[in-house]
Amino acid sequence: MILDFMEFVRGRHARRAPPLATFDERACRNALVQLDQAQASEVLTVGARLAATCLNYGHDRRRVANVSMRAFPDAAWVLIFHADGYVREAALRRLTSAASSTGRFVAITARLNDWVPQVRTEAAQAVRRIWPLTSPNIIANAAPYLFRQRYNWRRWADESTDLDEVLSNPDVAASVISLLLEGRSGALGRTLSQALRFPVYDIGVQKLAVEARLPDVRATAMKALFSGKAVWPVGYGWAWTDKSLGLRRRVVLTESRCIAAREPSDLLDTALGDNSALVRKIAADVVVERMRDLPNIAEIEPRLANDRSTAVKDRAAYIRRHLGASM
Repeated sequence: MILDFMEFVRGRHARRAPPLATFDERACRNALVQLDQAQASEVLTVGARLAATCLNYGHDRRRVANVSMRAFPDAAWVLIFHADGYVREAALRRLTSAASSTGRFVAITARLNDWVPQVRTEAAQAVRRIWPLTSPNIIANAAPYLFRQRYNWRRWADESTDLDEVLSNPDVAASVISLLLEGRSGALGRTLSQALRFPVYDIGVQKLAVEARLPDVRATAMKALFSGKAVWPVGYGWAWTDKSLGLRRRVVLTESRCIAAREPSDLLDTALGDNSALVRKIAADVVVERMRDLPNIAEIEPRLANDRSTAVKDRAAYIRRHLGASM
């Protein structure tokens, strides 16, 4: 009777034991293709799903992951998204080759913001090993996303300096400036304002102000040149609208620095003739600010008054009201 009961207990225990983790190399190869094709903003969403298809969650998964990465080293690029922090840490430790796609580079930098401190430490070491081997063009393609996430990621501490070192590298900056010049879509004006945290980007501001394809890039560059300052967002805060009633609104917090690039003598005239109303409005604001010092204000005001943009026409009306017969 006792022996029968022991056999029954052992049988139940055996049935309840979790299955052994398994690695699917074919699924992992398919996952790598998807990771390489993913947009930078999609990598974090896609990554966890891809990792789950490669290494089934089960008993002894850490040993299985290490054995699998020894046999198929590229699996590490996918397993850095695994739900098990020990697996992510081991995968990061195995990465030694260049990131061959934007998705792979975003994958390792995203781990700088991992919720496990030991994984963040390993990610910082992986980034230091890998980014010097990686093409600046690949890093530049990831830069708009990484600049945006720089102040959205909250878990990291000193690890953020590793990303700053990458984004402020002169070769990377040159590739980012080329992207900003030729880019035809996306919020690249915001990318430029965030890039201008680093003085290395000052060298491209004059060219971007005149030659960038996107109006918001030209507008951001012109603002920096006209003001002599770079301004970038660092997060969000609150401002009182009525303190007595406890009413407040959310505001963007910014930091700034003086830039080395200087305003070309013909920049205002170039901005006034820009095809984009966004740029012409910035030029009109500069005219309003300098209207008492501009010797040719009498010629500029009619140009503003005849502009297609209502916002620009409003600036012309303001100038007429304040200068009147003195023009």
